[in-house]
Amino acid sequence: MKFWKAFILFVCLAAVAWFAVCRPYSIPMGGMEPSLCRGDKVLVVKRWCDRALRRGDMVVYTVPSDVQGGVAGAFAGQAVARVVGMPGDTIVLDSAFRPVEAAGRPLPYAREFYRYDSSYDSRVAELLAKHDFGVSELLGYSGDDFVRALTVEECEFLKRANPDDLGIRPLASGAPEGSVTLVIPKKGRRVDVTPANMMLLCQALRRYEGCDADTVGGKLVVGGQAVAALVFGRDYYWLQSENVADLNDSRRCGIMPRSAFDGRLVTTLFSHSSVAGVRWNRLFRPVR
Repeated sequence: MKFWKAFILFVCLAAVAWFAVCRPYSIPMGGMEPSLCRGDKVLVVKRWCDRALRRGDMVVYTVPSDVQGGVAGAFAGQAVARVVGMPGDTIVLDSAFRPVEAAGRPLPYAREFYRYDSSYDSRVAELLAKHDFGVSELLGYSGDDFVRALTVEECEFLKRANPDDLGIRPLASGAPEGSVTLVIPKKGRRVDVTPANMMLLCQALRRYEGCDADTVGGKLVVGGQAVAALVFGRDYYWLQSENVADLNDSRRCGIMPRSAFDGRLVTTLFSHSSVAGVRWNRLFRPVR
């Protein structure tokens, strides 16, 4: 009897320790496909026992209460997105407020239009499907070239996987029309107030810095005084979903400090589709 009491106590303590460090989370939406799929159950390492965040990490975060309406999730008021803007980064946003560049480099997970020699189309489609990059449909033509929406990661993979030059290159060059540049606040560093970042900074001040802030007459007013620059007390991040239609990221929720994150996704524990059943190829697959 003493043995079983000790065993049950050990199991209970191990369970408490386990859930203090990590927990499972179900992916209810398709905003992160093909990296994550609806029906995936993933393991989340909680922020207080995790390493420092890196660009490209996926996190579970609490959606601010003033924008929680309509958020669907296994845990009320939470969603999943990828860290694409780090504290102090300068990011370029397109006309839809989606990042296309961070810290002077194209985002590896952002989809852009690429053109390539039409004679290689079957090879491109075969490689993308074989190596589990998901579906990247042929979008059209540009002269004698085919056009697809690819990530930088997919584009670099295709170049490495082919001994021949596929002629893959961006459809357009330079910053997109209507783009804006933002600086992500870093703790202790000055951030200038501009028309492009005014609302984002105002939201962060009210939600996370405990300040009385508002925008009045095209100016940011903090504590009753118009300000031209700010120094924040926390590091902030820009989060982005991989589906342009999923707005539960920084486009809707604003920039967020790490205290708003519940944890970082590390691996897929299980995956099930109502159509295909258990997706065996996704079990115990690292999240990337």
